[in-house]
Amino acid sequence: MGSIDQIIEKVIDDEIDSLMSKSHDDQVKFFEDNFHIPKIKEHDAYPAFIELFQRRNLIAHGDMIVNERYINGCKKAGCVELSKIGERLDIDASYIEQSISLCYEMLVLMTISVWRKRRKEESESIFSQLLGITFDLLKDGQPALALRLVDYALSIKDGGYGQFLKQAFVINRAIALKMQGKDITDDQVLNSTDFSSSSPLVRLCLASVKGDVDTAAKCLEPAKMADNINVGVIRSWPAFQWIRTENEFAAKVEEVFGQPVAATISINSDDEIKMA
Repeated sequence: MGSIDQIIEKVIDDEIDSLMSKSHDDQVKFFEDNFHIPKIKEHDAYPAFIELFQRRNLIAHGDMIVNERYINGCKKAGCVELSKIGERLDIDASYIEQSISLCYEMLVLMTISVWRKRRKEESESIFSQLLGITFDLLKDGQPALALRLVDYALSIKDGGYGQFLKQAFVINRAIALKMQGKDITDDQVLNSTDFSSSSPLVRLCLASVKGDVDTAAKCLEPAKMADNINVGVIRSWPAFQWIRTENEFAAKVEEVFGQPVAATISINSDDEIKMA
């Protein structure tokens, strides 16, 4: 090799190749040990995450027939319910959807954990990114995954983020629960959170999620003035999906923004589509 830099690069590449040839369990342990992050293996979804890749190995090498290696790998990760040796496993659309969610969840958790460990001063930015991820998941109709990530954020003992982010996480959590058909009236997390110093936009979202039409309507004008929101926010944000059709609220939206809650589409003489 022609330089020290080439030697260093070769050593790094060999180290990565060696790590990538090991099991996912070993790879996660590498992250935990070398970055000194909280134990990913203690996360509730971890056993299912490892089972996913054990099942992948059966597809690639064992014609989906459960073998001792699959059983041992799953048991080591903490899986409780397992098939018997010799049984043939199935993979359907539901399992694939669950697997994608698991991979996404573990990727986010490991990235956030390492980022927090290496850049503590960026904690507010880190959790802002996580809040955005949960918001997008709710918009995409994935409340279960959003809920798990929100609960992770709220479980951080030292916080690492301010009151606004905490309030936003709690609201996203309530949205995720409602999207799954659960009653949030007596939800302890929601009811124990202090919203007394919240912004007009947060108060608007909170009232909307709780179904408090009168309070939500009163918050529209202040939220427009203080937080510069527009009618597109009311039309698209998950927090407003249960209140948009309420007559009193819809009338107030049109009064404040000069546009109806429901977007109207028109086609002009040049065949251009416009949305109002």
